[in-house]
Amino acid sequence: MLPRAIFATCLLFLALLQTTVFPMARFLGIMPDLLLVCLLLWTATREPTEGLLWTFGIGIFLDLLTMSPFGSSALVLLPVAIVVQRIGDSVGLKVFRRP
Repeated sequence: MLPRAIFATCLLFLALLQTTVFPMARFLGIMPDLLLVCLLLWTATREPTEGLLWTFGIGIFLDLLTMSPFGSSALVLLPVAIVVQRIGDSVGLKVFRRP
């Protein structure tokens, strides 16, 4: 249970950074998306439904922070997480899955 609590705290911190600090840290129009990287790593190494639930939840949270249309970030992040999960299954990342 403790890794999930630490991961949730990390996601909330990265979401706040992504909406406040990272937009000012653009280099040649590119903004870092560490939140997406963390979500994809979690999705690739955990059960598929757990990764997708985290992705959907943080997408909704991002929409609340940025005041963008409700659900738009979740709809963008979910297909990416599904593709990464499928690639992880085909490459053999099931070995690294944790319960």
